[in-house]
Amino acid sequence: MNEHDHAPEAGADPPAGRPPGRPERADSDPDFFRLQWEAAEAMAAEERWQDAARLWERLLSQKRRLPPGDAARVQRRLAAAYVHLALQRKPLEGSRRNALQAVGLLEKAAALDDRQPAPLYWCGVIYRWFGLWEKAADFFRRALEIDPAHLPSRLELGWTLLRLGELDQVRALLAGPPGSGPDASTGDGPADWHWRRLKAAALLAEEQAAEALAAYPAAPGEGVPASQWAHEFLHLAEAASRRDPAAVLRRLEAAQDAVEMLFAADQTGHDGPEPGGAGGGDTPGARGGGDPRQRWHSLTSHLQALAAEARGELDAALTWWRRACEADPQDDRRRLHLVAALVRQGAGLWRAGRVDDAVAAWAEARQRGGQDPNLLRGLALGYERLERWLEANQCWEDYLRLQPEGDAATPRGAVLLAMAANAARAGRRDDAHTLLGRAARAVADSPDLLTYAGLLYVTLGSGQRAVAALTRVLELKPGDEAAVQGLLHAASLPDVDAAPLITGLREAVRRLPRDGWAFQHWRAQALALGRRLWESGADDQAMEVFASLLLADPGDIDAWLWAGAVHARKGNHTGAEDCFAEAIRLDPQRSLTYVDLGARFLAAGDRERAEAHFEQAVQAEPGPHTHVTIGELCAEIGVPDLAERHFRASLAGGRGVEPLLVRAILGLVRTGYEDRVRPFLEEAYKHVPDSIQVRVLLAVQHLRQEEWVAADEALRQAEEMARSREAANLLAHVDYFRRALILLRTIGYIDQEEFRERVKTLLGEWLQASSQAVRDPAGPPVEPPAAILARLPAPVAWEPPPAMEAPVPGTAAPVAPTAADIRLFWRTPLSPIYVPPLAE
Repeated sequence: MNEHDHAPEAGADPPAGRPPGRPERADSDPDFFRLQWEAAEAMAAEERWQDAARLWERLLSQKRRLPPGDAARVQRRLAAAYVHLALQRKPLEGSRRNALQAVGLLEKAAALDDRQPAPLYWCGVIYRWFGLWEKAADFFRRALEIDPAHLPSRLELGWTLLRLGELDQVRALLAGPPGSGPDASTGDGPADWHWRRLKAAALLAEEQAAEALAAYPAAPGEGVPASQWAHEFLHLAEAASRRDPAAVLRRLEAAQDAVEMLFAADQTGHDGPEPGGAGGGDTPGARGGGDPRQRWHSLTSHLQALAAEARGELDAALTWWRRACEADPQDDRRRLHLVAALVRQGAGLWRAGRVDDAVAAWAEARQRGGQDPNLLRGLALGYERLERWLEANQCWEDYLRLQPEGDAATPRGAVLLAMAANAARAGRRDDAHTLLGRAARAVADSPDLLTYAGLLYVTLGSGQRAVAALTRVLELKPGDEAAVQGLLHAASLPDVDAAPLITGLREAVRRLPRDGWAFQHWRAQALALGRRLWESGADDQAMEVFASLLLADPGDIDAWLWAGAVHARKGNHTGAEDCFAEAIRLDPQRSLTYVDLGARFLAAGDRERAEAHFEQAVQAEPGPHTHVTIGELCAEIGVPDLAERHFRASLAGGRGVEPLLVRAILGLVRTGYEDRVRPFLEEAYKHVPDSIQVRVLLAVQHLRQEEWVAADEALRQAEEMARSREAANLLAHVDYFRRALILLRTIGYIDQEEFRERVKTLLGEWLQASSQAVRDPAGPPVEPPAAILARLPAPVAWEPPPAMEAPVPGTAAPVAPTAADIRLFWRTPLSPIYVPPLAE
């Protein structure tokens, strides 16, 4: 610090400005006052304000000796010196000590000269600088009481009242003329420029953004950097564009060339504080950020985008918003507009069925920072449509992070199940199990979601977990068909004990349609389980299964027959007869009931009763099919003569003979009675002389009898017929048996087991090709778990919600500034005009 940084002190030594060699004189000497005055004036001219102030203080201490006019002049000059000393302390550079000293000097100056507003003005500026707005306003009002036309005080009071929110008082202040003062001028001078700037800020505060933009100066004022002017102008243009973007765009385009010249001339970047103070009390020294040229081009592109969007040209709008983001990458508002437009574009493409394009639009929105839950949901669904399972799951994870647990529009459990299904489809079994575990608590009370989870567990091979989930479904929703289907599939998995599961389902399946897949499949599994238990000798367990079948459907004839069989094995003939009688009573005309009973008695060695039941079967349903069915059972049980008798009886019908013959031959071959096949082959030759299979099988019989020439001839005929019909599969059979013929004629042996299997294969293919017989209904086909899952509604609906049409904020920042946002004006210098310390 130098000597000028100290305030004058009373009683100090005379100033060092006395002319050298001049002896000190008494205060009463008239020349003394003149010389002191001249010395003080000289010091003031040299801006040695501290020395001048000491001399004027000394003169003022002899006020009673001075003429009245001279005393007043001394007071005014001392007041000016105090103002200069106050400003030399640089009170607006952050030191509160210097500021307090400056205020003290300014208040002394105001007391000495009550005609000048400047000391009070500068007190107000200092208090405003430190955020003491009320005190600042008081000083500015006092300054205007002295000089109502003092423009700097009027401007500062306007800004201070604006900062305090006193809009009525600001409006009243602006209703008058700007005022006058040392820097005031008319027309487009500095005073008018700053006055218009204040008026624009006040209009913006009153949410009249378009009027504010119209009021704001069209070019920077004298000493105002182009960048500062541009930031404020663009801020107003942003706000005004909310109401009339086209008008703002026209104004920006009209000013484009002039603005480019201003920017080029402002390359020196003089953005420091203006003389007399800068910055608001809350953010001292801060400025509007970013390159104004970037902001200008960004805003112009943004308004072009809005105009294109208003015309319905969304693609063009997207192009302009991309340019806006390129012009000013730091402007989140442009980015969020682009994100919102991309989301809307994606929604339209989705509705049009262009899933690929919709996903591309939403993916760009996400890449540009869009984090709205609806955007992520739509993108995840789109990736699922495109079978990009892992990318879908990444979106779902982000979606869950943005949705607090229990507060999601789409339930958390449904999302986790969708993710588990995606992981399973992508082959990530471990990930699928983890996601199902995360979903467990969230889906515990939802039958639909639990069903989906249980079926997913089935597809993953986790039977016990599937059973737990699907059993819970039946507790919440008894008789649910999909849950029963899932449990039936789970029963076949290696980690599940099927018996208690099958028997435990009897109450659930009672609620299902008897002809539906679930009931029929459960019945088939239960019958198969009961048979396995019966064959293993577990009669009691088998009876429990058959009882479950009858509890689910008391009209199940097969279950009554099996129950009777279990009674018979245990020696309970009365019980057996009762069950058999019930089976007959339920449908006396059902042929298969008598066939089944006959087979049981035949297997037990009671041929007489067996034949009686077979006769009843034929009477209930006369026809070749009943006979061939009985013949197949007799062959299987090991009574070939009875089998052959019924096979011959099946041929008496004369219609559809070929499949019946094949069944007879196949039944005998399968049970090892090849020696009884030849008569049926000869019969077949009569009915279907052009059958390739008959000739091949006749060749087989010749081979068994070592009739080599006859076998060769039959095979030659079969080969010629197969070639002419291009029957490749039959040619393969002919080739096999010809090789067998060669081996038998040369080395004398062949693989007999392979030979028999080949004959059975040939017969099976022949039966499949020729059979037109009426058979028992096979029932609905078994649906694999994946098919059941595909039939169920997806955990998350595949249509994006209507909210996808709305702009997506993505962050807390608004898409455009609110109309009353005048904070930018606090971040730029508030002292609009530099005011000299004091004017004469």
